[in-house]
Amino acid sequence: MDSPARLRTHADLASTLALLSDSDLAELVASGTAAGSGIGGRAVLLEVDGVRVFVKRVPLTDTELRPHHVRSTANVFDLPVPCHYGIGAIGSPGFGAWRELAVHEMTTNWVRSGPFLCNSPTSAGPWPTGAAGVTDSKHCVRRPRT
Repeated sequence: MDSPARLRTHADLASTLALLSDSDLAELVASGTAAGSGIGGRAVLLEVDGVRVFVKRVPLTDTELRPHHVRSTANVFDLPVPCHYGIGAIGSPGFGAWRELAVHEMTTNWVRSGPFLCNSPTSAGPWPTGAAGVTDSKHCVRRPRT
């Protein structure tokens, strides 16, 4: 899928999903096909408006659900710096689900705004090739300036 088509698909899917109630969205995710699990949570594949969508289900702790921590990217667990997400051979606890969400929103916005090119990870990775909405900072590069 070329970039303009992918951006149109993203916009259409984002609108469709935004119109769902929380319970309808939860039902949709629950109906997905299991796509694996790992340190960061479970993954499912959905089909929305005829498009495959990858969903990473990241569980939230009671601490992360406290009103003053909702969407906070702060180190709410007071973890030492070596626990930063992705450091170490077997992974790490990271600084929380909200920080992970913020990173995915940031990389999605990079793609939508144009300065970065992002590719879906290969089929050897945790995401299926061609799944819509897959952006990850490890798979993005800055577009060359013309």
